[in-house]
Amino acid sequence: MGEREAEIHAARQRIQELSTSQTRLSRRIATYEATVEELRAAAERREAQYTTIIAQQRNMIAQLSSGLDTARAQAERLGMENTLLADSLTLIDVARNTVYYAVGTESELKDRGLVVSEGSKFLIFGSKTLQPSRDLDPELFIPIDMNTVREIPLPRDDKSYKILTRHNPEFLASNSLFDGQIRESLLIGEPQEFWATSKYLILVQR
Repeated sequence: MGEREAEIHAARQRIQELSTSQTRLSRRIATYEATVEELRAAAERREAQYTTIIAQQRNMIAQLSSGLDTARAQAERLGMENTLLADSLTLIDVARNTVYYAVGTESELKDRGLVVSEGSKFLIFGSKTLQPSRDLDPELFIPIDMNTVREIPLPRDDKSYKILTRHNPEFLASNSLFDGQIRESLLIGEPQEFWATSKYLILVQR
């Protein structure tokens, strides 16, 4: 083989080696590209999954927030209803325990429309008795709480007083009566029983 042919042979071998290297490099590049594509696809899938998860979580947060707002509104409404109910019960309790009394002379009580004289007009010698009016106005009385007020002061210490209404004197305190008459003040021993007959008490000066 001549020198020229040797050079040509060497060049061909070099070309073949470069071609083989290029092929290997191309395969490696193709592998890298495939790997990159797989990674990109995986990243896109994960991004899509994360987007779905984030959307679901946002939807769940919105639902929970709406539920929380509803629960807060219900709690506030229940609180208001409880307050109104408590106020109503308080008013009912106050109304149930509020009683009324009036004290005065016969003429004073008549002038205020609290008492009337009643009797038979057909009896020549018939007498009239002092009775409570049929329609009693609470505004004409002094209101008190039966459970807290056990003593009713009387205007004059030198006068005695009589219960004109149907309240039972047996439920007064033992020291409230002096020889069967009420002086100085009316002391109530058992308020529930005493006021059971009527919420209106009238005391007339004798």
